[in-house]
Amino acid sequence: MLAISVALAVAACGSEGQGQDAGAPVQQTSLAAPSESQPLIVATRNAATSYMIDRNEQPIGPEFDRVTAFAEAQGWRLQWEVRSSTAGVLEALVHGKAHLAAAGLSRTPQRDERFVASRSYRKVNEQLVCQRGSVHADSLADLPDDVIVRVAAHTSYAEALGELQEEGVGPSFELTDAMGTERLLQEVAKTGAIC
Repeated sequence: MLAISVALAVAACGSEGQGQDAGAPVQQTSLAAPSESQPLIVATRNAATSYMIDRNEQPIGPEFDRVTAFAEAQGWRLQWEVRSSTAGVLEALVHGKAHLAAAGLSRTPQRDERFVASRSYRKVNEQLVCQRGSVHADSLADLPDDVIVRVAAHTSYAEALGELQEEGVGPSFELTDAMGTERLLQEVAKTGAIC
């Protein structure tokens, strides 16, 4: 049986996450507003689409640049809280451990019910990714029956695949809490299959 990974790329845009509380109804906790003595606490994740540390040990990335400019305009200091997954970023918001999230997040109806989102600044198309030559399919309906799509749990990708399955057009898929999108992409590049 061949397993491939879904890497459905996103930005504050338009769909990702992992973790127990990312979709469950939880009482949100709030932080004191940023001030001269209180920094703006920002939850993020280490990803090229949001925030990462470069070879000079300096933070870079599109979300880093946007939030830094915003904080400077307000006269606030910044405190970055790097989480291992999108769900971890969302959990930080829910539990009052961050003022905002800057993690290349996609907007979904479920997230819009729970959080106030900024204006989207990028449109992203979700893509199914497999190693070249391992599977040939022009559409999801053409995927062989023995292909297992693996996707990070509690992500907008998982939501999208679940909706497709409800419509009877989605492939079988398996959720993983152990890997985020970037790690799934690395596994596809390295092995072509994830077992």
